[in-house]
Amino acid sequence: MSNITNNRLNLVVTPAQQATAQQHFTDLRTAFPFLIGLTAAEKKSNVGINVSNKQWVEDCIVEMEQDSSLLPGFITTQQVTNDLQLFEQLEFVKVEAADFLARISDTQFLAGSEAYAVCLIYYRILEAAAKAGLPGADDRYNRLKERFKDQGPQGGGNQVPDPTTPASTPDAGNSGSPTPAP
Repeated sequence: MSNITNNRLNLVVTPAQQATAQQHFTDLRTAFPFLIGLTAAEKKSNVGINVSNKQWVEDCIVEMEQDSSLLPGFITTQQVTNDLQLFEQLEFVKVEAADFLARISDTQFLAGSEAYAVCLIYYRILEAAAKAGLPGADDRYNRLKERFKDQGPQGGGNQVPDPTTPASTPDAGNSGSPTPAP
C-alpha cells in the first residue's frame, strides 16, 4: 500500500452474500454432477492433452469416421468425439472460474495487505509512544513485538517491514508472513 490513506477495501461480506455464494456453488455442482477429482497418481498415469495433440485427436476422429472397420467393438467414434467436446466445453468454464478465483485471491490479498500495513503503522506508533513513556504503550508494544522476535539480520532483532513500501507487504506465496525490510 503506497498510500496508507488509500483504503480500497472497507467492507465485509454480508451473511446474505455468503448464502448466495454458497447457493451458486451448490448450483454449479448440481449443474456439473459429472465433475471428478483425480489423485496425483491418476494424473500422472494419464496422458494430458495440449494444443498439438488436440489437433492430432481431431485428425484421429476424422480418420475413425472415414473408416471404422479397424475399431474394436468397445470403442466408438462418438465416445471420443464426446470426450473432446467435453474437454472444449469445460475450457470455457475453467477460464471463467480461473478469472473469478483470481479476483477472489487478489481481493483477499489486498484486504490482508491493507489490514497488515495499518497494523504495522500502529505498531510503529506504539513503539514511539513506549519510548516516550506514555502510560500503557509499553505493555501493548511488548505484546505486539513478539511477532517480529526472531526476524532481522542475525535472527534476534525486531526488524519490522516498512508499511509504505510494496516489498514490505506479504506476497501471495507466503500466506501473510511479513517480509523483513532490507
